[in-house]
Amino acid sequence: MNTDYKTHSAAIGWVGIIAVTAFVAMWLACYQADSSWTWGYNSISDFGISYSTAAANYFNYGMLTVGALLAVYGIGRLQYNKKKAGYAAGGIFLAMAGFTLLLIGLFTKDIHSADYHNFFAVLTAMFLALALISITAQEYLDGMVFPLAVAIFVVVAIASFALLFNFAKFEVYAAVAGLIWVAMDAAIMVASGIKEGKQ
Repeated sequence: MNTDYKTHSAAIGWVGIIAVTAFVAMWLACYQADSSWTWGYNSISDFGISYSTAAANYFNYGMLTVGALLAVYGIGRLQYNKKKAGYAAGGIFLAMAGFTLLLIGLFTKDIHSADYHNFFAVLTAMFLALALISITAQEYLDGMVFPLAVAIFVVVAIASFALLFNFAKFEVYAAVAGLIWVAMDAAIMVASGIKEGKQ
């Protein structure tokens, strides 16, 4: 049973890293395809209704892909850490964030579905925040200090962005901060799996 956990924890961690990488790749592809997107004026979701069909497709299909990957990552975290409440809760919240992220790709920001889009965007942010709190609290209880420092940095950064910038800039900065945390969490799982596998 322990061998299975060690093997799969690393694999699930890689799914999280791939999810972050896919989001960054989607973002860069959208930016390259839509020259009208303006930093500080447009939100990331504006790519989904871009005049550029390529940019809109990159965004919408990209969100579907990233959402699915994040959901798998969350389910994996729940499955292989379910004996500890913080990790189990964090896995559930990550899976829910993945599902709502997927729905963002289905319901674009256009006039017909903007309300749904915004609703799912808020839910995604809320679920990610709850995942961060749950997982970080459990890691701290397990004696892991570095994840707590990163989580505090992310929370303080996002709060500062909300006070200093308009929504368009805030969304971009907050997304980057969130990606940093997910990448760190996934990297810890990979490193843990590799380390345990060598023992």
